[in-house]
Amino acid sequence: MSLVRTSIMAFGVVMGVGAAAWAVQGGVWPREQVADQAPNRTELRIADRPFTERVVRQCHIEYGAPRALSAPADGLLELLVADGAAVKKGDIIARYAIDKLESEERRLAADIESLRSRIAFKSGPYRTESEAIWQIERETQESSRARLRAKLKEMERLEASGQIAPQRLEETRLRLEEADAEHARLSHQRTLDRAQIALDIGQMEHDLSVGEARLEDIGREKDRSALAAPENGVVIWRDPHLAEAGGGELRRGTPIASLVTPGRYGAVVRFGDSDMRVVEDASVSVGFEDGREPVRAEIVSKRLVDDPIEQKRGRYAYDVAIVFEGDETMLHSQALCNFSRPVATPSAAIPASALRFQSGRAYAMKLEDGKTGLVELELGEVADGYVRVLAGLKSGDIVVE
Repeated sequence: MSLVRTSIMAFGVVMGVGAAAWAVQGGVWPREQVADQAPNRTELRIADRPFTERVVRQCHIEYGAPRALSAPADGLLELLVADGAAVKKGDIIARYAIDKLESEERRLAADIESLRSRIAFKSGPYRTESEAIWQIERETQESSRARLRAKLKEMERLEASGQIAPQRLEETRLRLEEADAEHARLSHQRTLDRAQIALDIGQMEHDLSVGEARLEDIGREKDRSALAAPENGVVIWRDPHLAEAGGGELRRGTPIASLVTPGRYGAVVRFGDSDMRVVEDASVSVGFEDGREPVRAEIVSKRLVDDPIEQKRGRYAYDVAIVFEGDETMLHSQALCNFSRPVATPSAAIPASALRFQSGRAYAMKLEDGKTGLVELELGEVADGYVRVLAGLKSGDIVVE
């Protein structure tokens, strides 16, 4: 890009004026002279005037502040809208192939339904019926043990009176001991069964939570597989070949499209540190070569250019994005982007006609104590035939034209 600064343009203007004045004097640079030896002179008093700082760049017009869209994941992406299609916020503009995800989703959904049914059965009817069966077995054992204890007591009485043999008493006693042991075994078995039921339910609940988590992941993957328009606009696909093919294999993060606003155009202009002083809070206009009226623009972003080598040298650059309203004829055209900002306070100003030049340097004939002498000037912006004096003169000084 080419740089055009107002101070440079001012220098060209005043150089022409100074060259003419120098030629009139016969090509000889005037020496200091007494004021009354210079008839027909015009004395001018330096006064403060307002000036505007400007930075102008040649710029290429594209769509204004496009919204960049990137591939959300690796895979085969199918484009669902044509290049230049108008879309609304939320419209699906591209989608990944999700056949495998949908197959896994259906299988998981069936497994989850089965697990929920098994958990419900195990913690409901199965547990209830198991308790009922155990209760019946316990009651049966309690009744059998009660009968054996009664029988053992009666046989002890009979054996004491000599009516039965001691062997029969011992047999009854052994049967009661076996019944007591079976009762203890049943109690321990019931404790174990309850623990196993709790363990089975816990394992199924774990499997259920894992399945549900994976099902949610699949849902998120399916959401990521569908690229939706984040706002209203027009889709401009980055790769023409991808657009022609209707999609292709992409890596996650690959820029694939821009979402632009119809009628909104703009440019990205690069500036160094010194020019950013003017660009900050500047008024912006864009002029075109076809003679149309300049359009007002606004700055929408400023981004530091990532250039470690230049930054190590203490040089920084910024990309400044501007936008403006326009029509289709502006797209891809060349223009001049003008950034201007009023100088904070009025500055000393000298008429361009009072400037003189030699060897590329600017001078003025200053009148002081009745004598004139050349003073070297540092010049700035031009406004209405006046040049801003940065150094060499101050407001109230008198120069001779």
